[in-house]
Amino acid sequence: MTKSGNTISHISARPYQLMCILCRLGAGDSIKRLRDKRLDTIFQAIRKNPRVPLRYSAYAGDKYAGKDKDSPHGVLFHMYQDETIKARHPFYWDRNQYRSGLGKLLEMVASTEGVCWHDPKAPSAWRGCPLAGRGYYKKGRERFQELAKAMLPSYNAFKTQAERDKIKTQSAAIILQSNVIRIFPNHLPYIINHAFQYECRQAVPVHHDNLWEPAEAMRRNPEIPVMLVPDHCMVCPPCGGYDEGSGLCRIHPLCLKPADKIHAMGGHVHLSVLHSLGLEYYQKIPAYRLLQLAQERLRADHIQFNYAGAPPNYPAFEKTLNDGLGFLDVFKSPKAVVRRVETLLADRRVMALLPGDERDHVAKTLALAKRYLAGGNRREAYLALTESAFAHTRKQYMERIPSGYARLPKTIKTETGTASADRVLKARRQGRGSAREKFVSSSLPYSTGFVTMINANRPAIAETGLRVGYDQNNLYVGLVCADADIRKLKTDARVGVDLKNVGRKFDRRIDDAALFVVQPDKKNGDMFLFTVNTKGVKLGERCFVRNGKKTQEWIYETAWNATTRLSAGLWSVEMRIPFSVFGVRSVRGATWKMNAHRFFRNDILDDHAWAPTTFWDMYDPRQCGRLVFG
Repeated sequence: MTKSGNTISHISARPYQLMCILCRLGAGDSIKRLRDKRLDTIFQAIRKNPRVPLRYSAYAGDKYAGKDKDSPHGVLFHMYQDETIKARHPFYWDRNQYRSGLGKLLEMVASTEGVCWHDPKAPSAWRGCPLAGRGYYKKGRERFQELAKAMLPSYNAFKTQAERDKIKTQSAAIILQSNVIRIFPNHLPYIINHAFQYECRQAVPVHHDNLWEPAEAMRRNPEIPVMLVPDHCMVCPPCGGYDEGSGLCRIHPLCLKPADKIHAMGGHVHLSVLHSLGLEYYQKIPAYRLLQLAQERLRADHIQFNYAGAPPNYPAFEKTLNDGLGFLDVFKSPKAVVRRVETLLADRRVMALLPGDERDHVAKTLALAKRYLAGGNRREAYLALTESAFAHTRKQYMERIPSGYARLPKTIKTETGTASADRVLKARRQGRGSAREKFVSSSLPYSTGFVTMINANRPAIAETGLRVGYDQNNLYVGLVCADADIRKLKTDARVGVDLKNVGRKFDRRIDDAALFVVQPDKKNGDMFLFTVNTKGVKLGERCFVRNGKKTQEWIYETAWNATTRLSAGLWSVEMRIPFSVFGVRSVRGATWKMNAHRFFRNDILDDHAWAPTTFWDMYDPRQCGRLVFG
C-alpha cells in the first residue's frame, strides 16, 4: 500500500490474495475485520474507497521453499495460484495497469478449480489451503456482490433494468439535444460500422449503448462539433460496465492521470484511431470533416471485435465507409443528388427492378426536396434526401443497378418463382448410369427469382438460378450466376488443408461465391453449408446445437466435390454431396429446409438469396425455404 500524504495513492496486491479475501468472506469473517491481517488491510482500503487504484504485485523473494509472511501456505503454492489466475485473465493483470480494487474483486475468476486445493498427503510446499473445497469462495463472491452494491451505487451493473432504461432514455436525449458530441476514439469505427450502415434499411437505437444517437446527431447537423475524449464518453452511460462516478468503463479509479486513463481504456486502439485521423484529445472538429477523415484514413483493422471465432466483417465496414456515409454527398450538394436520382429514374433497368412502393417513395421524396430547394430551404432538402429509407434505396440499390445489371442468356431454361418464406423447390431424381453427367447436361430448369438479402428483399440485380437433383447416393446442386463483367470476378479466399484454421483463411463475403444451405433433419437441427468460389475453392461447414451451445465444425474437402465453369456473361458451379455427409440413407418423400445465397466481390452488390432473409444468420432454418424430394 502506498500513501501520498494522508491519502492512499494505490494498493499493491497479489492475485491470490484477492481470491483469499472472497474466501474469508464466505467463511463468515466480519466485513469490519478479516482474520488475516494482510488481507484485512487490503479489504478495508477498498471498503473505504471502492475506486482506490490497485496494482498487481508478485513474490519478490529469491528462495523457492519455506514460508514468508506474504505466503502463509507456501511460496510455490501461492506463486502457482498467481500464475494460473493471470493465465485466465491476462489483460487484467498487467503490472503497469491500475484498476480499482473493487473492480478487481468483482472480476476475479469464478471458480477455484485448478487454483486452490488442500492435500494433507502432499509435500509441505504443495499441501495448499485448508479452506479449499468447502464452497467458501462461491459464498464469498455472492456476499461480496451484495456488499458492492452499497459500496459503489454508481456502477451500472448494480442497477435494475428499469434504472438502466431510464439512463438510456435520458442520455440519448442529451446527445440529440447537445451542441457538442463527446466520444471515445475507439467508438468512432463502431458508430460508423453499426449506426451508419443502411443494409437493414433503418438504423435503429439499441438499449445497451448510445452508438446510434451520435450518428443521428451528426446526420441531422453535419456541422456539429465532435470531440474525441479519454473519459465521460456520451456512448457509454447505458452500458452495464459503466461507472457514472469515474466516467469510465468497469469501475476505473477516479484518481488516474490522463495517460493512465488512456492505457486503462485500451490505449493502443484509442491512440491508433487518433494517429490515423491526425487529431488530439479534446480537439473540436465538425462532424462532416471528421467523417471525411474517417473515409480517407480509417482501416478495417480499427474494428477489433469478432463473433464466435469468425473473422471481423472487414468488407462490411469498408462498405459502410463508402456507402453508409452517403449523406456527406448530400450535405455537399443537394442539387447534384437530385439530378442523379432523376437520371436513375430515367433508366429502364432501374425502373424494371425498383419495387412499386419504393418507386413511389423515391418520387415523393424527390419532389419534396425540389420544393425545398426552390424555396431556398437547403437544410430541409438535405434532411429529406438523407431520410433512412430513401438513402438506402438510392445508395444500396438504385446506384448499383446500372453497373451490376445482368440476366441469364435465353438458352438457359429457367422457371421464375416468388421468393417467399415458404418457397418450395422440387429435387428431381436422376436416372441410372452417370447421374452427375446427366444432371450437368440435363434440361432441368433453374429456379430464379432471387432477392437481395437482409430485410429489403428486392428483386436481384444480377440474375441467379438454382436447381437440385439426386440419385441413390448423392445430392446434386447447380447454381448459375449472371455477371455484368466476368473479367472482374474476385477469388482471394484460400482454404488449404488446415481445416482447424480455415475460418481465419476463408471469408465468403470477400469473394464472388455461391452458398448452398440445407437442414436434412428437423429433430437434431444440424445445418450444413457448402460454399464455392469461382475458382472452385470449397468450404464445408456443419453447425449444430448441443446443450444449448451452438458449435461449428468443418467438413473435409475430400468428402464432397465441386466444379466451376466460366463463360461469357456468367459463371456456374455444380456440387456433388454424398448423403453420407448428412448422415442420411434415404430421402424418398423427405422435405428438407434449404436456401441458396450468392456473394459478390467487395460487396459490389447486396448478397442475393433464393428464399428471403431478415437477419444475418445463415445457420438459422427459419430463413430457409423447402426442398422436396419427389
